Amino acid sequence: MSGVWRRSLNHVALVASIAALTATTAGATDLTKTWEVGGLVDFNAYANGTDLKDSIGFGLRGAYHYKARHAVELTLEFAHTDSTLSDTPDVSFDVSKWTIDYLHELKQKKADTKLAPFLLFGIGRFNVDDGDDSSSSTVFEGGGGVRVFMTKRFALRFDGRIWHFHGSDPVPGGHWFAFDLGAGVSFFLGGATK
Repeated sequence: MSGVWRRSLNHVALVASIAALTATTAGATDLTKTWEVGGLVDFNAYANGTDLKDSIGFGLRGAYHYKARHAVELTLEFAHTDSTLSDTPDVSFDVSKWTIDYLHELKQKKADTKLAPFLLFGIGRFNVDDGDDSSSSTVFEGGGGVRVFMTKRFALRFDGRIWHFHGSDPVPGGHWFAFDLGAGVSFFLGGATK
C-alpha cells in the first residue's frame, strides 16, 4: 500500500475515532420511510489465488428504510489495484462492484441511543478489467456493521462484508472470496409523519 493511501486511511480512522469519542447522545430515531444516502472508503482484501493486490476503494450508497428494522440498499464501489505476480508487475486492474442488499436493524432504536447495529445480505456484480481483458461475475455477500448517530440526521457508519466471486478466465478467473471493511457517513432524509 502506498504512503499516500496509508496516510489517507489513517486520516479517515482518526476523524472517525474523534467523532465517535466526542459524540453526544443525539437520539437515533425510528427510520421508517427514511432515505439513507452516503459515501464510503473501503479496504478490499482478495483471496491469495486471485492475483489481485489488496486495495483501497471508494463508493456511494443509498437505502430506503421501508419499516423500522428493514431496508433495501444499493451500493456502488470502485477501486484500482495491481497484480501480485512477479512476471507481470506492471499489470493493473480497475475493479467495480454493485450490490443490492437487505439490511436488518438488530434493535429498535430508542430516543437516547446513538449506536445502531445491523446485518446485511445481498447479491450483485463484480467486474475486473486489466485494459486488455475483463471478467465479471454475480457475487453473493453477507456481513454487518454499526451506525454511530451524531445527530438525528447524520451518522458515521462502519461495516464489513464477505463476498464470493465465481468467474472465468482470463482475468482473474476461478472461485474465490474477498472481504471488504468500510467506513463512511450516512445522511437521513424524509421519515414517517406523525
